[in-house]
Amino acid sequence: MTLNATTEVFQAQPPFAQSLGALGTIFLEHGFLLYVGIIISIISSYVINNTRVGLNLRAVGEDPATADAAGISVTRYKYVALCCDNCNLDFHKFYKEERESRSSKLRQCLL
Repeated sequence: MTLNATTEVFQAQPPFAQSLGALGTIFLEHGFLLYVGIIISIISSYVINNTRVGLNLRAVGEDPATADAAGISVTRYKYVALCCDNCNLDFHKFYKEERESRSSKLRQCLL
């Protein structure tokens, strides 16, 4: 697949966006990656604030020695947090590249 083909796929709008009028145009004009990012943010916020895993992760972040004394595997939580953070960063970079390719394509059309 070429870059243009993947850009078209990631910038695709839902088919019902046009039937919603101005609301559909304003809120659904973005590609689905934006909405995936919002869903990931909501889920990660829930996990960090409302689950035992999130409590342990916050304990490791605040004071690793105390978390280790409480029986929490500090090394495991640090590696899992690092992997999740890297996945989030990669998603952000991919979304940014898609937006830049869209804007450069628009600039080429205007020139």
